[in-house]
Amino acid sequence: MSYSRFGYALLAGAALAAGAGAQAGCNLQLTASLPLKVDQGRLFVPGTMGDHPIDYMLDPGAPTVLLQAAGRDFGVTPDNYRSLPLKAVMGDMEKQAALGPNADHDVVMSVDHLPIRLAGSLPNFGSPRAVATLGMDFFAYFDVEIDAAHQTLNLFRPEGCKDAKLAYWTKHYVGADMVANITRPLNVEPFTVYNFPHINIRISVNGHDMVAAINPGYKDSSLSLTAAHEVGVDSDGSPEADSIPDVFDGYSSRAWLGSFDKIAFGPEVIAPAKVKIHSFNPPAGASAPRTGSITSRQRDIGDDMVLGADFLISHRVLISYSQNKVYFSPAEGQTFLGTAPVLPTDVSSN
Repeated sequence: MSYSRFGYALLAGAALAAGAGAQAGCNLQLTASLPLKVDQGRLFVPGTMGDHPIDYMLDPGAPTVLLQAAGRDFGVTPDNYRSLPLKAVMGDMEKQAALGPNADHDVVMSVDHLPIRLAGSLPNFGSPRAVATLGMDFFAYFDVEIDAAHQTLNLFRPEGCKDAKLAYWTKHYVGADMVANITRPLNVEPFTVYNFPHINIRISVNGHDMVAAINPGYKDSSLSLTAAHEVGVDSDGSPEADSIPDVFDGYSSRAWLGSFDKIAFGPEVIAPAKVKIHSFNPPAGASAPRTGSITSRQRDIGDDMVLGADFLISHRVLISYSQNKVYFSPAEGQTFLGTAPVLPTDVSSN
């Protein structure tokens, strides 16, 4: 595979073929299987940036970001193409060495000239090592499986899978199309790695059609006050909840816990559902975004719902950039929005 903006290197082993099963000739090749951990309700891949051990926070619907404070500490100034001058490594080097040169897949990826933006006023994402995100300008060259239950992030290179059903782990799943957010001039179809800053899918809230953005920079999923009002739920009649901190900057938004009869993702139903509601606009007095940031304060304006890290933790998810689809199924024993998701056993949905 050719990369015009950056190159990657597999450190050992060969790709593992995984059958998608629904289209003759479809070959879902496993390029790398990276360790994944849940820390304070968000998802991270351990690794390094140059000589610095760091944790990369998963943010597959937005550009890759290095916090400005860490950039100063690391002496990082992105070049004119906004690529990182340090080698970025994601994965477990010790485990890779133990697997040896004949391993059937890799647990490490090494990237030269990773696309990067310096942004944010926070020192980290909750722990000293958590100072960077891993975003769609990296992930969009793969189909990405997020399996939080097994602490695994799989990167696939599909071949001949244009019309295949890629949820290979189950017969019962939701296959949601990525759709445009019409409030964003660059969100136009057909999508490419360069023209969609979000992963948006269609949902239904109390019978009203809406659009949700997958944004695991936020710990909890939430609904905008505007969308909640549209379905008859307001802050006045809802108990106040913990405020929602911004991903990159220091301000927080006041939030309430809304009660909804039913939220549906195609055939998957959460009924009843408890969802935080808040304004997706920055509050008065919020700090201005730092230079280079196109991913912070504007990222959720225009969305009806944000699907946070809790969505990825409570589901097994495959984000297919090759098909512009998101496949997911409920993870065993997990709840989402206060209820165990229900997906009929006789249903697979496209």
